[in-house]
Amino acid sequence: MEAILRGYDVNEPTWFYLSLLLIIAVFFKFDRIWSLRNFDLALLLLLAPGLLLARYSEATVAFGYAWLFLVTGILLVRLLADGFFTRRPRLEQNLNVSGMAFLCVSALAFQATKVMTLEPHAAVIETAHRADGLLKRQDGTGTAGSTSLASLNNDLSPGHSSHQISTSNIKPGTRTTPENLSESDSQAQAAKTELAEQDREDKPVESGPASMLLATPIVQMTGGVTIWTTRVLAILAHLATCLGLIAVGRWHFSDTRLGLAMATLYLLLPVTAFDVNKVTHLLPAALIVWAFASYKTPSVAGVLLGLACGSLFFAIFLLPVWIAFYWKRGAGRFSIALGAVACVMLLCLMMTAADSHSLTRQIVGSIDWSVLKFDSGTGKGFWSQYDQAYRIPVFAAFMIMLTVITFWPLRKNLEHLMAHSAAIIVATQFWYPHEGGVYILWYLPVMLIVMFRPRLAHLPPRSHEEVSLLASDSTPRSRSESAASVSWRSQLYR
Repeated sequence: MEAILRGYDVNEPTWFYLSLLLIIAVFFKFDRIWSLRNFDLALLLLLAPGLLLARYSEATVAFGYAWLFLVTGILLVRLLADGFFTRRPRLEQNLNVSGMAFLCVSALAFQATKVMTLEPHAAVIETAHRADGLLKRQDGTGTAGSTSLASLNNDLSPGHSSHQISTSNIKPGTRTTPENLSESDSQAQAAKTELAEQDREDKPVESGPASMLLATPIVQMTGGVTIWTTRVLAILAHLATCLGLIAVGRWHFSDTRLGLAMATLYLLLPVTAFDVNKVTHLLPAALIVWAFASYKTPSVAGVLLGLACGSLFFAIFLLPVWIAFYWKRGAGRFSIALGAVACVMLLCLMMTAADSHSLTRQIVGSIDWSVLKFDSGTGKGFWSQYDQAYRIPVFAAFMIMLTVITFWPLRKNLEHLMAHSAAIIVATQFWYPHEGGVYILWYLPVMLIVMFRPRLAHLPPRSHEEVSLLASDSTPRSRSESAASVSWRSQLYR
């Protein structure tokens, strides 16, 4: 940020303090202190100190993860009990719609400016390289990960005139010895080595083939893998999330102001600024938000959720709940859309595979199998300090929870789908082996939807007639069937 506004420098703890005051002033209900809205807001704000403690100080890592797991556990209980909160009064924000729109645009500009000044995340660079390989029909999975970060680091160095990334001059067998380097070159080499180590540590959270597929238009427009490619990807991911939240508020809550409030709070929360350049964390959440926005069309929701599953592994656990939600009202179209997305991603891998061995390696490598391993001493984070056998009962409890909320209640509505989807993503934080607990952007947008969700009784009367029934056919219905559909629709928010 200092490169754009000279003398301006706000670190993560300072931004936490500033955003805390702003969020309380705009969203805290001072006239209803003991309200569910204030409780949810407090939980989201309490996540930031734990993230700071876990990431930015070796002495407080253990305490930071304990803080995160405690707050995340309370958040999980709150989501599982969402159906018991029968009173959801309409709560306006402490800012009118014009001021909220101005604040939302300003916060988005601030986050975009921060993206433009930060170094791109290693996983984003890897995704851009794989997208470039798809356009060129080349299999770059074997070499992109080892050279992309170092080459992009050259683009970030002062005085570099070209932003185009090139790895053709890097020889795999070449090593630079300290005797042949000057002092500045030695420091640069050490920095590159440290970034390469970070790249290997971030390997378990790389995105899947869907991210590669979605990044291909950006890579083509920017003329290859450049530093601007990674920055545009990050900005578009945040923009898509904000637009998705606004669409949910307008289409399903019948109130654009609620969608604008969700988008503004998303941009102001400290945890968003902490991981603002990590597209691989945000892209699945953005796709899930748009799946909620288009849930009335099962085929579109299936495509979006299929892309989310192809981006990161955790989204696969959402499929049972979504299929149970549609069931006879569109589960077939939803499943067909999922299969179509899987076929498209397989076709993309076939286009970049040199032979059958390369195709098999890409298919197996596109799935993050490390999350299902229980090997001790792997990854980093909370579980790297303990025997992986302790993860087994946690994962078993997660599967039991997933089974229960899939079959109960049998007749699910949009309330259940939102709360249970958020609960599943939150629950993955407890058993995820690589820094489990810190991936707040995975569930933050969906949690905001649950937090601001009203009840149908508080919506305008016209919205009762506009809610469409999910039906497998489009033929006209009789009067009795229409009356039954209106009865079912009236229970959408109970």
